[in-house]
Amino acid sequence: MEKSATKQYAVNGDTFTLSYPTGRVWRNIPSTDFWKYQWSCGYVLAQKLMTLDGRGKTFLELGPGLGLCSIIAAFRGFTVTIVDSQQESLDYVTHNTLANGLPAPTCVCSTWSEYKHTNAGKFDVIAASDTFYSTEIAQDAVDIFQNMSATDGVCYAVDQSVQPSLLKLLTTLGWEYTREPIESTFSLELDRGYDAPSNCLFTIDPIRNPPATVKYDYRNTTPEVSPEFIITANGEEVLHVTDTAKGTVQLPEGGVVFAILKTKLANTRKLIIKEQGHPHQEMFAKTGQRVATTTRILKVGQSIGYRAEN
Repeated sequence: MEKSATKQYAVNGDTFTLSYPTGRVWRNIPSTDFWKYQWSCGYVLAQKLMTLDGRGKTFLELGPGLGLCSIIAAFRGFTVTIVDSQQESLDYVTHNTLANGLPAPTCVCSTWSEYKHTNAGKFDVIAASDTFYSTEIAQDAVDIFQNMSATDGVCYAVDQSVQPSLLKLLTTLGWEYTREPIESTFSLELDRGYDAPSNCLFTIDPIRNPPATVKYDYRNTTPEVSPEFIITANGEEVLHVTDTAKGTVQLPEGGVVFAILKTKLANTRKLIIKEQGHPHQEMFAKTGQRVATTTRILKVGQSIGYRAEN
């Protein structure tokens, strides 16, 4: 690990010591360095985990940062697994966990989009915090919640109130969840917009739906931009067409279904996506941009239709 300093964090009456890299910047933080900071969402999740009894249970954290939540999960008796694409983050979590006298976690260096396709087993608790800053990331988390949660498992997610990605996905899916706004007293000396004291704790029950079908009607009127229409279910591709197509696709068990339209924009100024029941989306070509993607999550039984016009 690089040169480090330590800081203590008090959570529900217990104190934990975390090492963190020195020389961190406090303005214009690159996304690859987000793990180096203890964010308010993670502190809210840590407080929730301190109320759980993890003896004999398994815990998975997506994006563990410096490890506060995973440390508390181990402290409460869980067998802990952590997943992050930054190996250095995993190293710090392992170091910090051992330094607090707790068993080291199982570490998996992987993106969520890769990890969701692995046979990692089922977990009693799956948790993530302050990681839903894009629709794509939220979709990967939802896939993992769906496929890796034990039968009686529960998922916890803490999101900044100003970021709607997770809420939109859960609402569209129709999953059962509770949403608890929490005003955290924990904050960072950061530029406004990076860390918000207003957070929401989601307690999620990712109920599986029975096998079902989705109807699709895709009309390709712009062959010069090489559009591809894809439907995925539980992370697996169930339909992939490049020309006009209409029909019904059978889905495997599970209700996480995405309709994806990919288009090459190198030689077009603008592409209008017309979707049934939704406003038109306009994609503009930019210098060096080769592929644009629009994605919508579907409810089981929903019909979807796209028409691309140049």
